[in-house]
Amino acid sequence: MRSTDSSTHGESEPTLETDAYLNRANRDCTDTERRSQPQAGLSRKHLRLALALFDLSKEGIVFLDENNLVQEVNPAYEEMTGYDRKDLIGRPLRLLSLGSQYAEMFKKMGSDIREHGHWQGEAWKRHRDGRHIPVRMSLTLAREQRDMDINLVAVFNDISLQHETKQQLHQMAYRDALTGLPNRACFYQHVERLLLDKSFLDITPSILMIDLDEFKEVNDSLGHGVGDLLLKQVALRMKSCLRSNDMISRFGGDEFMVLIEDSGRDNHTLVADKLLSVLQRPFKLEGNDVHVRASMGIYKIEDGAENIETLVQKADIAMYQAKNQGKSCYRLYDRVESSFARRKAALISALHQAIGLNQLYLNYQVQVQAFSGKPIGLEALLRWTHPEFGNVPPDEFIPLAESSGLILPIGEWVIHAACRQLALWQAQGVPLLPVAVNVSADQFYDDGLVAIIIKLLADTRLSPSLLEIEITESAAMSNPEKTIAQLHTLRDAGVSIAIDDFGTGYSSLGYLKKLPVSKLKVDRSFVKDIVTDSDDLAITSAVIKLAHTMNLKVVAEGVEDEQVQRLLVEQGCDFIQGYLFSKPVAADKIPTTLRRLRDQAREMVVPPARREPHWCLKPCGKKPYLTHPLALAGGKP
Repeated sequence: MRSTDSSTHGESEPTLETDAYLNRANRDCTDTERRSQPQAGLSRKHLRLALALFDLSKEGIVFLDENNLVQEVNPAYEEMTGYDRKDLIGRPLRLLSLGSQYAEMFKKMGSDIREHGHWQGEAWKRHRDGRHIPVRMSLTLAREQRDMDINLVAVFNDISLQHETKQQLHQMAYRDALTGLPNRACFYQHVERLLLDKSFLDITPSILMIDLDEFKEVNDSLGHGVGDLLLKQVALRMKSCLRSNDMISRFGGDEFMVLIEDSGRDNHTLVADKLLSVLQRPFKLEGNDVHVRASMGIYKIEDGAENIETLVQKADIAMYQAKNQGKSCYRLYDRVESSFARRKAALISALHQAIGLNQLYLNYQVQVQAFSGKPIGLEALLRWTHPEFGNVPPDEFIPLAESSGLILPIGEWVIHAACRQLALWQAQGVPLLPVAVNVSADQFYDDGLVAIIIKLLADTRLSPSLLEIEITESAAMSNPEKTIAQLHTLRDAGVSIAIDDFGTGYSSLGYLKKLPVSKLKVDRSFVKDIVTDSDDLAITSAVIKLAHTMNLKVVAEGVEDEQVQRLLVEQGCDFIQGYLFSKPVAADKIPTTLRRLRDQAREMVVPPARREPHWCLKPCGKKPYLTHPLALAGGKP
């Protein structure tokens, strides 16, 4: 008996009789057993019904003789395979190989038919056009009937749709939808299998954590669509650097992970160098040359007993060490420096409980008129004191709150706390000044923010003009259309808006002029060195002129000495904020601080007919009509 048969494509395919188990099962059904079955004759009506069922069935049906050669097929089977009946009669039933599962399937098939007279399972059929069709197949032993020579009845169901759905679900579960790379779950599964493999003892794998350093800036300045295109191209470039047995996965956001199965002596560093090299070339995205850098952390797996979470954590620690070193580089895991990552994890854990344990509080810094020092407003600044970590700097814990998703509840708490404090001052008879509250990008684009602010103002019976919302320039530009809509809603409610850190976010002036803002705050990085750095002075001066052209007031942050104040006044800056007038202080110290600043402020006497310029920078011998407060103090304005 033949074990294979030639297909119409000239390929040798496995057939049902390729496995001795099936033929042995057929022979085991003895003549005595067959003769023991009742010989019931079929009427003509029954024969017609059986023939109609055979022809009309949507399932492919095949009758096989005792040699497992095809005796008859129905139209559904012809349609399923693309073969005509005449091409199939007298030929063995073909199945496609299932690789290592092929022999096991036939063994099970023979055993089930021998013991139960029936088998069912999944296999593959080849269509005449070469396609492979997944099928659910059942084989039933036919007891001998009068005038019939049928040994087996095979029934086939096309399960292509179910198979495709299964593949899609697998794709969703183990593939990143944007880049098509394996996702975190797939990476974890692959590494765990590698660690369990006995061959692990003969190799030295490494994992490499990659984080794009400028991705947030690309998203903020060019939009999320361009950011997605960048991630796709980054994935393609990095994948091209790897060997076939290495693996790259997207963990989420702008984080990627690479598994180097055998890093040998230096393979892990060679791969890291290649990845850094290909990322140095600019990416062409919608007419823009986009540059990104990457920080990489490498952990060489030397102990197969470590779990996957520990391995990833160590690579993550090394990656942050690379960021601290200056970015666009890689670092190998260093146990000594891992304390940084442990502190980060501990801070995030503690931050989850900070609100409930009353560890967060607000300090307030006064904003004053640039030329007189008269208080005109306050900024609420978030602070955190932890019993173990002490006073945690905002520059450290606020990024952790943003990365962990805690910025939304914390940001809402800040707005509530500032409004409650305003209401308390109002009840105490303290002259009220507007309080500015910083709002993160995630918080600003939360659809519930505006409703929360409006309800809170109503509950505390505060005038909306006493609350000012500050949003960074980069956050405002990340989604300009939504920004405009949100800001207009706030302004219509009576809340004023300021753009914070102006000059660092590459704003489009076309969008900026559409924003209903009243102030621009010049970032302290431009202000602090204007006395010694002509570039910083030029930038600050340009921002002030731009703002005044758009009828906006300007607040300069980080003012710490009188020389900086003089230059800012000379350039026409409206308001300043900094240690020169007041450090951030607790709420209970604000009344005293405001009284002190008001007492120090010098009121200017300006004749009604001559109100411009506000003050004379270079007295020309005439009696000045306006006396600058610095001149009154003995200084030279």
